[in-house]
Amino acid sequence: MLISKCKLLYFIFGGIWLRVAYAFSPASISSFFSPHIVDNPLECGAIGGGFPLNVGVRVKVGVEDSSNGFSLASRVNGRFFDSFIVSKVLELLGVVGASYHIEVDQFVDVPVGCGYGTSGASAIAVTMALCKALGFKKTFIEMARIAHLVDYYCGTGLGTVSGICGGVGGVRIIVKPGGPGYAIVDRIFIPNDCYIVSVAFNPIDKRGVLRDRSFLGFIEVLGRRVLDEVLRDPSVEVFFKCCRDFALKSGFMTARLKSLLNVLDNSGFNLATQNMIGEAIHILVYKEDLDRVKDILKSHLGDDGIMVIAGVDDRGPRYLDGLTVS
Repeated sequence: MLISKCKLLYFIFGGIWLRVAYAFSPASISSFFSPHIVDNPLECGAIGGGFPLNVGVRVKVGVEDSSNGFSLASRVNGRFFDSFIVSKVLELLGVVGASYHIEVDQFVDVPVGCGYGTSGASAIAVTMALCKALGFKKTFIEMARIAHLVDYYCGTGLGTVSGICGGVGGVRIIVKPGGPGYAIVDRIFIPNDCYIVSVAFNPIDKRGVLRDRSFLGFIEVLGRRVLDEVLRDPSVEVFFKCCRDFALKSGFMTARLKSLLNVLDNSGFNLATQNMIGEAIHILVYKEDLDRVKDILKSHLGDDGIMVIAGVDDRGPRYLDGLTVS
């Protein structure tokens, strides 16, 4: 049975109905941010900017009625994994303790913990797939707010979900912080034939950063200055220049990233900066320059570098007919 481009399948196993749903969320590279923390979690978030990618997190959820109470099997890229994102989504949906056996498979197609927004992408894709498989009728904003709360309570992000869900294409700029429905997301247009090429080396644990109030205060001021400068002259060139300054002044940039960015600058590719937050960089590349940029990066990957070549997503989170993103 096909409903709203989401394949909701029913199989009978010994009289038990199994329901399956698929969802996808784009990864979202963050180029700069400025946290905004208040008492209401739905009003918490961040201003900032970055790029939605046409790769990200694909999710398959299977639900069957159970006579043995609640049970959960969670896997990431085929391996069993006790995902606190999945557990928190289930908790906020009020499903834990109900008579279900639930299987959640996440397929993460970008490096984790390196500024690709995978936690927020997982939260929204898992929420959407669970709601469809469980038959919960919720609007997109309702599901997105659940995902925002999951990211907030798990300490894995602040404005990621709003950036993923708030508009499509181009350079996304969150000009007013908050969860979905509270945040205001603008964008700077870019040509259709651009790629975002990124290289990731090592993750950075965001939970420690997000819980350091003193450091967050410093980042808040720094990030607001970047937003003001970008809005005064909203161009891709100014965006990358300001984001590079942000990365340097924040102290997040490692010597390896500085060296690689210098190599790119000297080769004429200065639309590049660091992922927030991770030991990773991303570059806006025009189609005619793609092979040259790939060759430069390949020579500097080392043993632990991972290159991701992606287009800019222009559709946002969506249901799928299977695990293939269209």
